[in-house]
Amino acid sequence: MIRWLNQNEGALLKIFSVIFLGFGTGLFLVSEYVQALESGLIGILIYGIYRFGSKFEKHLDDNNDPN
Repeated sequence: MIRWLNQNEGALLKIFSVIFLGFGTGLFLVSEYVQALESGLIGILIYGIYRFGSKFEKHLDDNNDPN
């Protein structure tokens, strides 16, 4: 289970991000603006953390490369 989570980490974070953005859109359409804003921001933050983490890991891997 842990290996599967490690292999699919990026995909899971993207899926959660899209789900939260979808909830935000749906809540906005039914005039629940505060909850829509919260849900949309959570989705954006999840995606931003994923992007920052992947760039940070790539930067660390480049620095540790002996070539």
